[in-house]
Amino acid sequence: MAIAYGHFSVGAIQLYLTSLGNAIIEKYNFWSNIRTMLTTAEILGTIKI
Repeated sequence: MAIAYGHFSVGAIQLYLTSLGNAIIEKYNFWSNIRTMLTTAEILGTIKI
């Protein structure tokens, strides 16, 4: 019983950390994409000038 309960709680914690990690990664990728677009825009603007 204790082993099963412990296994369940470890699984629940892993699931929580995974979903939390995915949310952080999505947020980071969102900002990373914006930064990439801004950098690209700056480079294109510099080339145009």
